[in-house]
Amino acid sequence: MVIKGIACAHTGFGTYALEELKEILGKDAELISDVVLFDTKLSQLCTLFQRLQSSTSLGIFLGKAKEAKDLKIDLSGLKDVLGKEEAKFTIKYLNVKGNENRIALGKDLYPIIGNSFRKELGKELKVDFKEYDFVFQLYFTGEEYLLSLRVHKEDLDQREYRVYAHQASFRGDFAYALIREAELNKYEKCLVLFAKDATLSIEAAAHQNDFPLRGMEGFCLEKGKEIEKKIKKKVYSIEESMGNLRSAKNNAKIAGISEALEIMKVRLDDLEVKIQHESIDKIFVLMGRRDEERLNELYYQLALVLKKGGKVAFLTRPVFDLVVGSKFKIIKDKELHKGQSAYKFYLIEKN
Repeated sequence: MVIKGIACAHTGFGTYALEELKEILGKDAELISDVVLFDTKLSQLCTLFQRLQSSTSLGIFLGKAKEAKDLKIDLSGLKDVLGKEEAKFTIKYLNVKGNENRIALGKDLYPIIGNSFRKELGKELKVDFKEYDFVFQLYFTGEEYLLSLRVHKEDLDQREYRVYAHQASFRGDFAYALIREAELNKYEKCLVLFAKDATLSIEAAAHQNDFPLRGMEGFCLEKGKEIEKKIKKKVYSIEESMGNLRSAKNNAKIAGISEALEIMKVRLDDLEVKIQHESIDKIFVLMGRRDEERLNELYYQLALVLKKGGKVAFLTRPVFDLVVGSKFKIIKDKELHKGQSAYKFYLIEKN
C-alpha cells in the first residue's frame, strides 16, 4: 500500500535531500522549506532509513494544518505498522521556537494523536518523555505545521561510526552537502585531502556504492530487509598525522566500509609518488590554516594527479579568498553554513 513519506533536513539542506530522494526513489518528490514529501511503501522506508545521508529525520506523513489544533491525522495504511496495542510516544519539534510554544502545541497534539489512534486503529498511545516506543514530529515551515510519525528515535545525522571525531570535522549530512556541491557521481575516482576522522571519505564511499550507513536495529516499525553491502567503487584519502590516520581507519571499520576506502599516511609533497598521474576525477580538500600557507605546493600536486577537466572542491575559512593559477579556473564560489558556523566552498576545474 502506498503511503506518504517525509524526510526533514537541516536548514538550507533541503535541496540536497530532494536530490538524494529522487535518485533513490527513481521518481519526483515535493520540497516544502527543507522538508521532502514523497509517495512510498513501508518496505522502501526501510531502505531509505538505512541509506539516507542528507536528512535528520525520516517518517510517515500524517497531516498538515495552519494551526496545530486543526490537524486531522491520516492513518490509512498504518493498521499493522505499530505492532503493539499499547505504546508510549513523545513529540519532537523542529523550527518551533520557545519552550512555552512547544508546551502549548503539545497540549493541542496529545489528544489529537491519542484519539485518532484509538478510534481508527484501536491502539492506545500514552505520552512519555523519557521512555517511549515512537516519536511524533511536528515541523513548522513558517506557514503551516507538518505532523509525522518518525521511523526511528535518534536523529539520522548523528552517525554511529563517528566514535573518534576530529575537532575540525563535521556531521555526515554536512559532508554529504559537500559531495552534492562537488557533483560527485557514482563513477568518478575520488581523492580526499585530508582524511581527519574520515567522515567525508566514508560519506563519499557510501554515496558511490549505495551503501547503508545504519542497520535495521534502529528502525522503530515493522522490521525490513537489510541492504546487502556491495563494494563497487573505492575512495582514496591521504592523511599526514598518524593519530588522525588511526582515527580515520577505526571509524571506517565501525562503519563497515573499510574495503571501499584506501586511507594512506602520505605527506602532501609525496602525493605524486603514491597516486598515479592524471588518474583522479574529483578531489576534496579540507583546508586548514596550515594548508593555506602551502597552497602553491598543493596546486602543484593537484595538477599532477588530476585528469584534464577534473575538479577540486575546497572547503575553507569564510575569510579566505582562493586564488588559482593558470592551470585552474573557479567554476563555483559560495558560502555554506553548519549551524552557526560558516565556510567558503570553491569548486575549481583543471584546464
